[in-house]
Amino acid sequence: MDSIEFIHGCAFKLFPKLSKSRVREKVNLFLGTNVTDRQMHNNFANIKNRQNGDHAQFMKRWYTSFNENLVAKSCISDDRRSLKS
Repeated sequence: MDSIEFIHGCAFKLFPKLSKSRVREKVNLFLGTNVTDRQMHNNFANIKNRQNGDHAQFMKRWYTSFNENLVAKSCISDDRRSLKS
């Protein structure tokens, strides 16, 4: 289930312009999993239904961690630019 939630997160946050099937292929290569289109689509409905519930903790942690990482990298980049000025 975590790999399907990871596909879901990647499809919406990292690769919003790619089809979910293409994102699934990339994640399968990255994680070494074999999630099928059918598994992915069947579980997407479950993931959307539990977005506000306790069961979607993986996605909430992943989004939060990803966002914090982007903010930290942005601050570092801004600090480097201000030192060069």
